[in-house]
Amino acid sequence: NPARFKQFLQACLCDAQGRGETLVNKPYPQADFAREILEELFTLDKKQIVQQAIKAGKKGVEIGQSVTAAELECLERFLKEYKSTQQLPS
Repeated sequence: NPARFKQFLQACLCDAQGRGETLVNKPYPQADFAREILEELFTLDKKQIVQQAIKAGKKGVEIGQSVTAAELECLERFLKEYKSTQQLPS
């Protein structure tokens, strides 16, 4: 659920910035990075992935595995591109 994930990220931000006065305005790039990953996953056309899996004769769990494989490929591409242009948040 994307909304819950964003709420989780907000809780992480509050926790990180709520650990003392010196941290209140400290940037939390991990949340931005996670949001970018989420947005990248939204670019996948899962309906098309499922249709292709069905055309390939896949059923049941295999269809889900096709979606998962596409998501992982999407993440791998995103991380490769991200690393080439920016430093990963720590």
